[in-house]
Parts: sequence; C-alpha cells; structure tokens
Amino acid sequence: MSGPLFESEATVNSRPVHLFLSPHPGDALLACGATMAHLARKGARVLVAVPFVAFRGDGWDVERETHDAWAHVGARGWIGLYPPAERRRHPAEGRLLYTHSRTLYGLPDPSEGDLPHRLAGEITALVDEAPAFIYAPLAMTRHVDHIHLASAGHVLARAGYRVLWYEEFPRRPVRETIRTLKRRGWSPLLLPLSEGDARAKVAALHALRFRIPRTFGHAREIERRVEDDLWTQSGQGYRAERFWERTQGGRP
Repeated sequence: MSGPLFESEATVNSRPVHLFLSPHPGDALLACGATMAHLARKGARVLVAVPFVAFRGDGWDVERETHDAWAHVGARGWIGLYPPAERRRHPAEGRLLYTHSRTLYGLPDPSEGDLPHRLAGEITALVDEAPAFIYAPLAMTRHVDHIHLASAGHVLARAGYRVLWYEEFPRRPVRETIRTLKRRGWSPLLLPLSEGDARAKVAALHALRFRIPRTFGHAREIERRVEDDLWTQSGQGYRAERFWERTQGGRP
C-alpha cells in the first residue's frame, strides 16, 4: 500500500493513531498483526479496541495474554465491557438475544440498533485530537459482533475519519467477495510487509495461547499459516496484508 496513510514521512513524524477495531480478543491481530508491527516500526502509535469480551471476572489469563501479544507488534489496547453476543440480553425482556448459530450469524437483533453508534462514540474518545486512522472488520464471517463493529466503522467514516476495512482470518474464499466489493465502488489496498513484520506477528500469535487450538490446532502451525497467508494476500511475490477502502459514492 502506498500513499499518505502508511508511507508519508510527515504522517509518521506527527505520530498519528492507527486504531484497529477487534470484535473479540485476537481478531484484529490475526488479520492485521504484521501491519501493526510495520506501523509501530515506522513510529506510529498503534492501538487496538476490543469491545466484546467474555472473561472479565472469570479468572482467565486471556486478558494478560492479549496485552502480551499486542506488545510483540508494538501495540497497546483497550478492552471493553460489552459481553459477547452469546451473553447479551434483551434490555426489556431479559431473554438471551442470540441462542443458536442462525441468530448469531445473521442480522443483529433490533433491540441493538443503536449499538454501532454507541461504539463509534466510545472509539472517538480513544483517539482524542490526534490524527487518526481506523481499521474495521469487513464482517465476512457475518457474526453479529463483527457486523456491529463494521457498522461502527461506517459511522466513523461518515464522521470524517479515514477508515479501512480488513478481511478476517482465517480468510474466507474471497474471489466473489472481491468482485462484489469492486462493483460497489470499493478499492483494495495492499501493504507490503517485511520478514521482521511477519516474525513479530508470529511471536504475537504464540503469546495468544487461548486462540491457538481453535484457529491453528497446534502452535507449530502458526508460522506456516501466517507466512502462507501473507504471501497469498499480495499474489505478486511479496508478503502483504490487504485492506479495503470505500471510494466516494461506494456502497457499504
């Protein structure tokens, strides 16, 4: 990726905030960890915001592991207090909102219609008055928490922030998705990454032990999967992570 978002000396020297929106702990790191390392190496301030968590008060080591993982890529972060979708309840009726996969991977419950705006307001408070660039999930998984955070990204874009959207990891088959995004007026942006950026991401994911069984099966698979993903993203013989940006008039 070229241009002022990543490469401008003036942008780096002004130490902007690059804020990655991660629905749950590890999501943004899995998708964009090498980019975080690249930006931190260039001198930017790298933040991660995780609104949906299940482990506050549970005595898990997940929060500590998450912060340790961020340190490997030069990031620090904010962990919110919203429960994940599986634990959220209707504000008036008290019933659980998402009780099976059909509701969990679908349209958000109408009672949560204002949640993207609330999230956007909390996110703007994190960046203060600094130049800020925001990275939101594309919600390719269709998980409602990802949809809420993608929608918050659109709210922030309308408010004037520069927002890029990332493809969640593990990547889904995206050929048709790419065609759809381009047809709707979106542009893909590739950020070339170094071997050092890749190593930092691998080290971070080793620290994120709670995600290893579900995402990789075994820790020995992390480096191979990460390298395969980074080389595949560019398709042009170099490591990269891909992002999407809405051009003027592009549809969500």
